Amino acid sequence: MEDQRYPKNCYLMLRKLDTDGKATWATGVKQLLFENGFGFAWIAGKLEMSVLL
Repeated sequence: MEDQRYPKNCYLMLRKLDTDGKATWATGVKQLLFENGFGFAWIAGKLEMSVLL
């Protein structure tokens, strides 16, 4: 997704807030990903379909 798109900007802002220690709904998503073995998706910032297959 292009960096100028609104959803991408929101996503990046939520990740920054999480990094700064602010709890948002994205923090809950991050916790769920790590608890279920998909923490690498949060770290990478994206998930390729080939990883899931």
